[in-house]
Amino acid sequence: MIKFSPEQRFIATGASSGIGEGAALSLNELGASVVGIGRNRDRVEALKAKAKFAENMFIEEKNLTENINDLPKYIKTLKDKYGKFQRMAYCAGITQNVPLQLLQEKEFKHVFDINYFTPIYMAKRVADRRINNGYGSSGGCL
Repeated sequence: MIKFSPEQRFIATGASSGIGEGAALSLNELGASVVGIGRNRDRVEALKAKAKFAENMFIEEKNLTENINDLPKYIKTLKDKYGKFQRMAYCAGITQNVPLQLLQEKEFKHVFDINYFTPIYMAKRVADRRINNGYGSSGGCL
């Protein structure tokens, strides 16, 4: 069985619901420290109450598409606050169920921002040795 120590820190995005919440809780249950990031303050705060090891569950309210160019700086602030990271579970994602002919550029861009550009910017920064734990760490997604 996989086990982690509290010194092994993970970022879990989309942690306020769905797959992101499940990933954050699973990593925490396996012993890791988890920084759960979500847009909904109430739901991401509820994540800590559900955690098996609440003392190792940290929450951050953040809309990751607010300013994509500032994400590398944001990741560095997380590292400064919590320590170096082992990996990232990027679970934030959206869909647009709109007929193609009605799809507007603004909606299309938003889907790409959250599903493509944001994880690239975040993974690039987590892959930086100044941000991760070194050997065995990964900037990619779980």
